[in-house]
Amino acid sequence: MSNKSTVAKKLSLDDPLQFIKGVGPKRADLLKKINLETVSDALFFLPFRYEDRTQVKKIIELVPGETASFLGEVVNAGTVRIGRRRKIFEALVQDDSGFLHVKWFQFNETYMIEKVKTGRKLIFSGKPTHNKRGGGLEVIHPNTEIQSVGVTGKRLAEVSGYMPVSATYNMNTRKTRHSEHSTKLQARKIRHSEHATKL
Repeated sequence: MSNKSTVAKKLSLDDPLQFIKGVGPKRADLLKKINLETVSDALFFLPFRYEDRTQVKKIIELVPGETASFLGEVVNAGTVRIGRRRKIFEALVQDDSGFLHVKWFQFNETYMIEKVKTGRKLIFSGKPTHNKRGGGLEVIHPNTEIQSVGVTGKRLAEVSGYMPVSATYNMNTRKTRHSEHSTKLQARKIRHSEHATKL
């Protein structure tokens, strides 16, 4: 019997998350802030809603206040300093119908520079609003996905599908979202292991 299967059998749904492979004490502390402490907590941590990304719109079709998905090419992107200490990450996005600004106030600069590159096509999902300074529509903190090569039109909508959305937390960084996903996978393995043992 391998060491991996032995560990899986020892864990139960009531065990602390830090003992799951890939979590550890530091990530467990982050997950604890959103009330995820045990394997069972992670397993039943459900999204509070789903975004319909099957309808991919043109920028010109976006309506203020209505969550939507659209495909756009990054014209330019980078950090913009506001005041002495605060920075935002902003990008100008275009399609064949118009332009739109997207902004992030909480972000990992290295990650954003790598992902939101000039010339890259991305699928953006978020709620457009009017820029308070009269600069047209903008989307704050949109979810983004890199468009797969050759995926357009109906196939693009099929690939995007319905996406789960978890509640927003101040500490909901990319690392924390990755921890949630990894922890859920491990929790399912433990539940399946427990079920197999009972059989």
